[in-house]
Amino acid sequence: MRKVLIFSEDKDLCDSLESYLKETCLVRCMTELEKVIDHLRQKSSDILVIDNDSDNFKGIESYKTIRSVVPRVKTIMLSRSPDVSFAVNASKLGVLDYLNKPLPPERVLESINKILGLQEDLGAVAVPEGAGIWWQGTSLCIRDFLDRIKESGGSDKNILLVLESGMSGEQITRVIHENSLNKKRKFVSFDLASFEKESSEAMFWNSIKQLLADNPDGFSSSSDYSGTIYLNGFDVLPAHFKTSILNFLNNKRGEKIDSTIRIVLGAGTKQGMDGFIELAVPPLRDRKEDIPILVKSLVEMFASKYGKTVKGADFDVFDILLSYDWPGNYEELSLVIESSVLKCQNGIVSLCDVPVDFKMVLAHSLRKAIGSSDLSLTSSQSEFKKTLVETLSAYSSGNIDPVAKLLDVPKTLLE
Repeated sequence: MRKVLIFSEDKDLCDSLESYLKETCLVRCMTELEKVIDHLRQKSSDILVIDNDSDNFKGIESYKTIRSVVPRVKTIMLSRSPDVSFAVNASKLGVLDYLNKPLPPERVLESINKILGLQEDLGAVAVPEGAGIWWQGTSLCIRDFLDRIKESGGSDKNILLVLESGMSGEQITRVIHENSLNKKRKFVSFDLASFEKESSEAMFWNSIKQLLADNPDGFSSSSDYSGTIYLNGFDVLPAHFKTSILNFLNNKRGEKIDSTIRIVLGAGTKQGMDGFIELAVPPLRDRKEDIPILVKSLVEMFASKYGKTVKGADFDVFDILLSYDWPGNYEELSLVIESSVLKCQNGIVSLCDVPVDFKMVLAHSLRKAIGSSDLSLTSSQSEFKKTLVETLSAYSSGNIDPVAKLLDVPKTLLE
């Protein structure tokens, strides 16, 4: 049975949900944040239903605290607030469904089944070693992307993988290969940038035809044959070379060519190619609700790598990471967390451990100012300055001197 934890002070709501859900779910109701966190840490529940209308705690604030400690918690939020922007903000923080009260209990069960059903479906996506952490998360865009990988697995059509800076096309293609018809064959990564010069084109054609060869000499089993070939660096090639490659890939036929071998072509933009399945990798800015999950995995990975005892990051760190748009995507996030783990001395990454740049601090301060309840120019400027100084001070461990130097203002203005 599915295990559901309800966090609410509304006894009538708890009784109503517990009574309706008890035939299909094991239900527990709690009113104390600390007990909820302990319960979730022990993985004693599959899903959290949190009431935003309790008197002694604000659901959204409690959720932020819960998520910073238990980032993988699947959450439904209930609220009387009809404010659409509130629902949007909750979704950006990682809430998977936002339901307006009053509501029939069957609506909650429907949401539980939908969320847990999606998670069970994702379990069918095979992820090999060396695939990185980009695929982890519960956001709609990453679920849709993994679903598209699964759907494409039954085809041998070539794939156009649309990538931004900071995404590893090789890691993503390894997942595509593992879920393909040719998964028992070998995966090959091929860097087109090394054939950028015109003098190297003949070497490219010789290499690619060897990889695509049907029944090549010296191969003793099917595992020796190419199954998926990832071509990286397509964007840097001259226009005539790109055209030649596309024509070849779209028409690879003949006695010596194995047309079942799948080509995955990595490119920075959509190329309008016929005959390709197009997969656009979701950028980190579109799935910020997954950042706590990604950070947790990265902290564990780098703590193990460097032999350090680091268990997570505090809320101030997540606050600033969620404010930033991550133009360098997963590689940028990985570098930031690696540096933070190396610097961390107290078991929990704090703001002073994070190598934030000024763009991060500005984005964080601006988000705080925009989120202020008073949007007058004066109050927004005041909130922006206050957050900017507080963030820089926290990063410099309370030392005001470097903050004053960075902002080019007298130290007395900041005291």
